[in-house]
Amino acid sequence: MSKGKNLERIGRIVQEAFRSFPKTVIHSNYKIPNTSGRKREIDILIISEINGYEIKIAIECKDYGRKVSVEKVEAFHGKCQRIKGLNKKAMISSNGFQEDAVNAANDFDIDIFELKDISSEVVLSWIDTRQIKQLYTTMKLEPSTIKIIGDESDSENMPELKDNLMAHFVTDDPPMPLINLVIENVNQNKKFIYSYAVSGFFMDKEKKLPRTERLPFEIDLKGVFVIGRDNKKFPVTKISSAVHATLNERDPNISEIRRYENFTSKENKAEVVSIETGCDGKLELVNKTENGEITFFHTDKSGQIKRLETLATYDPKEDKWEI
Repeated sequence: MSKGKNLERIGRIVQEAFRSFPKTVIHSNYKIPNTSGRKREIDILIISEINGYEIKIAIECKDYGRKVSVEKVEAFHGKCQRIKGLNKKAMISSNGFQEDAVNAANDFDIDIFELKDISSEVVLSWIDTRQIKQLYTTMKLEPSTIKIIGDESDSENMPELKDNLMAHFVTDDPPMPLINLVIENVNQNKKFIYSYAVSGFFMDKEKKLPRTERLPFEIDLKGVFVIGRDNKKFPVTKISSAVHATLNERDPNISEIRRYENFTSKENKAEVVSIETGCDGKLELVNKTENGEITFFHTDKSGQIKRLETLATYDPKEDKWEI
């Protein structure tokens, strides 16, 4: 089989592997500029986007009647070394590799394969396809019920219950819309609402998103009153309402990915993914390559770093949560 036929075959396998990744372009015999601006040809170049960051995979195909020599591996390494942004290098041979070529590929972090062993599963193994997803909640308030103290004889003087009804205080605090007291209460309990929604998702066997939880609540008030007709004051003792919290998922805002190598062996030791979490600061996921251990750290706006504990893990194959 000619090299052209082999490229077509590998190209089909790559396309099949990346069919679920819509932001993927696959180039054959692609000329890409190196650090000096000179264009170098890559047999197959995969450009995709995984979890918000770009992935570039260079594939070199060798169709010789003998095993690939160490010189060919060194040449491919030298070519790739001067091309920016490559995440993975792979060589595919129709007749295997010489022993020293295998050693060189290990030194240069080049994955080598025989053509007969290439499959969609092998191609996908070249990247970390774990999908990092960020859970978030949106909240919607039900109309509030307000308990006002007043005699029946005062009913005609009671104010109309509108969103812009002002709350007054027996203290020197300035008046504010009564609805603001409800919103303040919800904002103070955002973390609880989010945790409640997430825990409900954990316990739901179907685990479908979006998922909405209704959380009723009451606010007990003291020293708050509203003004009705003829400037009549009516104390407000309680506000009842409910929050409809909808839990959903989105791709995270990945700001940076750093990879750390062993100084002598050049082996990839760890990968750090930084995720912006908005006003709360930054989340960092540290993945230790050697044992697959994942650790989470949170950095707040003041620069304080805290290690996060794992509350639950999910096994999609077993459809099982471990709390």
